[in-house]
Amino acid sequence: MKSTSTKLTAVGLLCGAAVGFSGCILGEDSDPPVLSVDLYWEDATRYSDDTCDSADVASMDWQLTDDAGEVVEEREGECEDGFNFLGVEPGNYTLKVNGYDADKNKQWEGTCRLLLDRFDRVYPCDVGRLSSGTEPASES
Repeated sequence: MKSTSTKLTAVGLLCGAAVGFSGCILGEDSDPPVLSVDLYWEDATRYSDDTCDSADVASMDWQLTDDAGEVVEEREGECEDGFNFLGVEPGNYTLKVNGYDADKNKQWEGTCRLLLDRFDRVYPCDVGRLSSGTEPASES
């Protein structure tokens, strides 16, 4: 029994070393990977990972597209600090994010390339402040 326990410990350590402790699958892997994105909103002086409030972002819209340019998911509404995309197939994606101030003027935009493979992934996404910040939101 001791040798089995030692072997399992050794396999665990080797697996952790092989992937830098970022993820390893031993046994059956039936859950799809999760694609997570943390938004970093640029305030007056720097990118902030605190909250939408710290950068004065009132609302936002975003769109996730695949490599073929097909929309996978999109949303508009209150500002969010990040997303978890569940049930997304492994592949390459583009996330486009726009942020608006309280007067509905577009003040921020960012585009991030994302790769989802077999393992869960977390990406930072910088959303930069526009220099003029005077583009009104489109009326839909």
